[in-house]
Amino acid sequence: FALWGIGLQMGGPFIAVYMISNLELTYTYVMAMSIAGTIVRIFSAQLWGRIADDRSWFLSAEGSLLCLGLTHLSWAFVNGSNYPFMIPILSLAAGMSWGGVGLSLFNIQYIFAAKKGRTIFIGVNAAISGAISFAAVRLSGHIIDRMDETVIHVGNLSFGSIQTVIF
Repeated sequence: FALWGIGLQMGGPFIAVYMISNLELTYTYVMAMSIAGTIVRIFSAQLWGRIADDRSWFLSAEGSLLCLGLTHLSWAFVNGSNYPFMIPILSLAAGMSWGGVGLSLFNIQYIFAAKKGRTIFIGVNAAISGAISFAAVRLSGHIIDRMDETVIHVGNLSFGSIQTVIF
């Protein structure tokens, strides 16, 4: 869960910042995409739960985490020319993925925690993961500040500071 927190929090919190500051999208558009993703998340939880019931929580976790990871990685390639079709796709894909991630990761913790002290175990795990996630956000913020206006060019692609931490 510590590695999960680092991986998610290094770039995840900056996706909305990137949409507003770099792509210059409106807050209304960003929130509309967030709401669309949340609606998909609500309905996809049933699908991921069915996968977990039919197969296992581990398969549900692996599938949803893989989808979320690919979605998260794809945000690094969103730019001013492709955002009209990329952002809706990635917002819906993130919602679909989060529907399984939320269910699976909690249930896997629950499975592995001993019955005695289960609540304490889950709480301590959340506290440690939260502290590590906070440190990851601070680190990525520092990287963004240090890179300032630096742009990394790889072939025909260009990555700014926020795209770099998302990647």
